[in-house]
Amino acid sequence: MLASAEAKFKGNKDAEMIIEFSRKEKEVFREHSDEYGYTFFVLQKVVK
Repeated sequence: MLASAEAKFKGNKDAEMIIEFSRKEKEVFREHSDEYGYTFFVLQKVVK
């Protein structure tokens, strides 16, 4: 999947940076999947 995005966006520096970040993140997950994850918080502003 990253290879096809890399080919599609070749020359686009912003896209290349995102693709490289994604590649590194996949590697970190592979090496540390037992201690790696995400947490999401949904906040709502209290209106008085």
